[in-house]
Amino acid sequence: MKQLFLDMDGVLVNWDKGCHELHGLNHMPGGEWPYKFGPEGWHFYRELGMTVPQLFKGQDREFWANLEWMPDGKKILQICEAKFGDNICLLTSPHDADGVIDGRKDWIKKHMPHYTHRHLIGDYKNACAHGESVLVDDCQGNITSWQEAEGIGVMVPRPYNSQYKLRKVAAEMVEQRLHKIVRNNNE
Repeated sequence: MKQLFLDMDGVLVNWDKGCHELHGLNHMPGGEWPYKFGPEGWHFYRELGMTVPQLFKGQDREFWANLEWMPDGKKILQICEAKFGDNICLLTSPHDADGVIDGRKDWIKKHMPHYTHRHLIGDYKNACAHGESVLVDDCQGNITSWQEAEGIGVMVPRPYNSQYKLRKVAAEMVEQRLHKIVRNNNE
């Protein structure tokens, strides 16, 4: 059975909303992404006239520990668990600042206690990639690096990646892709 690695921010955890609230910004007025669609859209700090350090300012342990689920995050988790059972490891590379890792662990303990000992935190995700590994992630760069390391990548459609046109059916797209992977594995 293949091993599934599951990203957190943008897949399960709503970092974008938390970031906007931290800076007093209206997150997605009207429910739609207010920035450029596609990979450039993640760099919304540019459209806000911010630098990266300004964007991450104030993202301490409490910030990370108290982020909300993505609207479809629990559904994506359920889909992954239905297809891979216990062969799931959370794989996240949050911002590098004091309190971030502890805040991330607090979030896992609070929202996903059965993953308390099933997570990896670090910047080099593709070190976990191999021919039997699947990465579910919302970052095109992570998917590309994973695939270059012989892993199988599943892009979660979001407004800020190349699959943005499918963003409203993200959970369904993940389910279809994982179903195909599992079916091919069983053949």
